[in-house]
Amino acid sequence: MTDLAFQKAVRRALRGSAALLVLALTTTLILASLLISLRVEQVVRDFADRGSQRIASQLAQRLALSLQFGVNLDANTGVQSDLDSIRLRHPNVLAIQVRLPDDRVAAVSGTAVGQRVLREEIKPSWAVAVQAKPLFRSASSNTVLGLSFDDATNQPGGTVWMVLARSESKEAFTTTFAQLLPWSVSIAFGLSLGVGALVLVWSQSTAAQLRAYAGTAPGAPPQLAAGTPGLGRDALALALAAALMVAGLVGVFAQARHLAAPLVESQLARNAESVLTSAKARVEQAVQLGIPVNAMIGLADMLALEMLDVPEVAALGLQDATSQRSLVSSGAQQALTAGAADINTDSNGRSYRLFRAQIADTTTSIVAATPQDFVTRSVRSALLDVALAVVVALILLREAVGAWWQRTAVRALLGFEWARARGHAVLAQQVRTDFLAQFVGSAAAIPTTPAIPTPAAPFVTAGKQEFAKIRLVVFLTALSDELLRPFFAVFASELPGAFGLDALSPTTRVALPIALFMLALAVAQPLGPWIARRVEPRRALGLIALVGAGLLVATALCQSLWLLTGLRTASGVTYGLVLILCQTIILRITDFKGRARGLVEVSAAIVAAGVCGPVLGGFVADSFGFAAGLMACAVCMLGASVATLRIAPVTQASMHKLTPIRGWDGFKAVTRHRTVMAVTWFAAVPARLAAAALLLVATPLYLSEAGESAAVAGRVLTLYFLCFIAVAPWAAHWSDASGRRKPWVYAGCIISALACAALPLLGGPLGPVWASAVCCAMLGVGQAFLSAPQLALVTQAFETDPSATQRLGATPEQALAAFRMIERVGSIAAAFFVAGLAAAMSLTAAVLVIAALLGITTLALVVSIRGLVETPSTGLPEPL
Repeated sequence: MTDLAFQKAVRRALRGSAALLVLALTTTLILASLLISLRVEQVVRDFADRGSQRIASQLAQRLALSLQFGVNLDANTGVQSDLDSIRLRHPNVLAIQVRLPDDRVAAVSGTAVGQRVLREEIKPSWAVAVQAKPLFRSASSNTVLGLSFDDATNQPGGTVWMVLARSESKEAFTTTFAQLLPWSVSIAFGLSLGVGALVLVWSQSTAAQLRAYAGTAPGAPPQLAAGTPGLGRDALALALAAALMVAGLVGVFAQARHLAAPLVESQLARNAESVLTSAKARVEQAVQLGIPVNAMIGLADMLALEMLDVPEVAALGLQDATSQRSLVSSGAQQALTAGAADINTDSNGRSYRLFRAQIADTTTSIVAATPQDFVTRSVRSALLDVALAVVVALILLREAVGAWWQRTAVRALLGFEWARARGHAVLAQQVRTDFLAQFVGSAAAIPTTPAIPTPAAPFVTAGKQEFAKIRLVVFLTALSDELLRPFFAVFASELPGAFGLDALSPTTRVALPIALFMLALAVAQPLGPWIARRVEPRRALGLIALVGAGLLVATALCQSLWLLTGLRTASGVTYGLVLILCQTIILRITDFKGRARGLVEVSAAIVAAGVCGPVLGGFVADSFGFAAGLMACAVCMLGASVATLRIAPVTQASMHKLTPIRGWDGFKAVTRHRTVMAVTWFAAVPARLAAAALLLVATPLYLSEAGESAAVAGRVLTLYFLCFIAVAPWAAHWSDASGRRKPWVYAGCIISALACAALPLLGGPLGPVWASAVCCAMLGVGQAFLSAPQLALVTQAFETDPSATQRLGATPEQALAAFRMIERVGSIAAAFFVAGLAAAMSLTAAVLVIAALLGITTLALVVSIRGLVETPSTGLPEPL
């Protein structure tokens, strides 16, 4: 093959890589823009909901006061005028209703659409839930707000229901996305040109080295074509590409901040004016009764009450309209001393925006002040989630195009560069031969060195592509469950029960379907090998995922806690079977040299879904309701069923791993294996317990007690998942390359124990947020070290020696299923364990006990498997 023909062939091979690059950059930025816009919509809606809740609360207080004075709300004609007045002053209120405890309507005002929502879409479960706290729910593309009030005997006196239009928040989303999209596409186009040029130059140069390369004997340095650039060129190209990517993302962030600021400022001003209007009405009412402004007793307390739960209003006061002299004020008094100016700066250099309204029949005006930096802080807080939006977009893209990436020429050239840089002549020659055969189509035309042994599996293997396809199935399945996380507890608590379930506490009602789901998931694990021996795994996967999608559709439509519990139990079975069958396929297409890298794909996909699911599920549920959120889960499960069609059927060559051993006989053989049980009980179960205890209970409660918001806790917890995703493939790769599993398992246990100890020990020096961040990050690293190597260790214990005439009592699939089932004990026991310790001692002491427990079990693990001899791998480590 001539150089010209070779170059043309390489260019053709690079076209797919170029298309993937453009798709990746464009899709990532578009997805990021979409998530940013959704976040801006959420911020605007939160401000609007807060203002509406304040209006409903004021009305409820007046109604409760009327009941205390013995006024019958049915006969109180002032209630109807109050409702009409609220609708007149607040256009976003489509309808408002006062409903009595016996479900009679005392008064109602609103549009036809709003009144239809009040009449038809308020569920009985909402009427029960609203007695505990204010309720926000989605209905007919609007928001329903419910707030209860008591009578003089502290018994339920009625409920205020409001239907709120979402037009403003939807407009905020549409405006932000419409203006951000062209910006993102332009940046993506520029990045594609810049990064694409760098990739093209690098690829052409590396392909030339690949063609000129001739491997030598193992261990000898590789021969390079004369005059070709070295690794400095690669580092420079990587640095330039990274700089371009960072610059592009910074541009998107800056534009998002520019677009979000006026939207947030507009809603903030509306809330401030609402406070101003309410305070003005109270003062004018007193003036109409003949009370002079300067003689009003308790005016400062009234103003402070108006500011309650409105953090965007820093000060509220009365001023003389002529002299601008402050008469009475509450809050930051310096904010009100700016005369007639709209913007005031106090002695500390802090700026405030002032809102004024004239008090009728007086020379007095009422003034509200909002800090100028409140908008900046609100936008900055929202844009902290922009980084998470980009991460979510990248993860979604990575899962969707993973198999495509494995087939690209750039991926193969990276493999050659990796092997050449480390002096692996045999692997470099293997990659070279495979690349030429796949992308150039003429490997025989390139001279090779016959003395070099060629490994059985080429670098660009179907196995790597199968891993990516299986990972997509696992990701979609896990995503279907993670989407539920933000709203399932509320959904379950509001469903009516039967046969005594209504008497259960809300917490117990929620825990029932969740606990049975987890139990069913664990019990389903041993069924995986039994099914795989009778049905081709790919077909079984597709059918089970399809059943799971149907169960989620039924869950979206169910109206009973009993039915929900049954459906979630059945869903647990399907979820568990999909996961164990995916791992079974991986076991069949790998040997122990590549097992950790295969099995880590399952763990990494589940963790990736844990990053994306809560964010996306919360947006869907908030915008369209719980039923829509469950339907989105069903769509993901249906996608998993469709994705199974891309997986290649298990070949007959792998059927040697199928044995006639009955399921429970194999399970018993696993439980009798000393090494497997030591790894399971001393490593896996404590690790599961620590992860569930810290991520689900300890860290959120610790940050809540420190006064931090749920948003801060969510960002801190995300560090666990990000660290796991980053470290787990690396740990699995080098575990396979070394052929040793014990050091990785030991390191994972030790790091996990240190992570638990970091939360209480670093809380003083670093503060609760940073201590929690260190804890979650270390825990993610520790679990990543531990995850795949322990699975490889367990399955290798039952790997059949080709020369052996007897089986070891169980198959690797049965060992994996038993391991997965038993390790769930840690997850189930975690909440009860940490709750009991926290009640007996304290939360930080409970975390220290968990750290000590991990230390003890690690020592027990070392002692139990000290006799296990591992042979270091003599094979060639493949590229990551």
